[in-house]
Amino acid sequence: MDRSIQLRKMTAEEYESYLLYHIEHHAAGLVKDKGISMEEACLEVKARLPQMLPDGKDTQDNYLMVIERKEDSAIVGYMWYIYDRRRDTYLFLCDFHVFEGERRKGYGEAALYELDEAARKLLCKKCVLFVADANVNARKLYEKCGYIYRNERENGRYMDKDV
Repeated sequence: MDRSIQLRKMTAEEYESYLLYHIEHHAAGLVKDKGISMEEACLEVKARLPQMLPDGKDTQDNYLMVIERKEDSAIVGYMWYIYDRRRDTYLFLCDFHVFEGERRKGYGEAALYELDEAARKLLCKKCVLFVADANVNARKLYEKCGYIYRNERENGRYMDKDV
C-alpha cells in the first residue's frame, strides 16, 4: 500500500482552518438538499458544532486529522472519524476531504488504508461511513477500498467495511 501520506492530529491552527472548510462544505450541501440560503445553512452547521465537538479538537473519541504528504509535510486533506465504543466497536468516518488540486494522486486510497490501520489499533471491527448519492467519485473510491453498501437514506447510503 502507498505510504506517501500519514494521518496526523490537527494543531489548533489547522483545526481553525478545518472548521472554515467544514462549515462552508456542509452548508453548501444543506443549500442543495434543503433549498435554504447559504447564510441559513452556515448558521445551522455552526449550531451543530458545539453538540458534535463540545471540546473542539480535543473532544473524546473524535479524531480530527490532517492528511499529510510525507515527502514535504504538505497537508493534502482532512479526515475526521469517531471511535464509537457503544456500537460493537467501530469507527465512523464523519468527514473526509482531499483538496481539489491533490485528487487522483492516490492520497484518498492511502488515507482510507491509514483509517483501517487506526481502526485495528483501537480493536474496531468495522469502519462505517455515509456517502451522498451525488458524490459518485467518492462512492467509487470507497467501493475500490472494500466498502460495501448497507442501507440507503434520502440523499445517500451507509457503507461499511470489516477491518
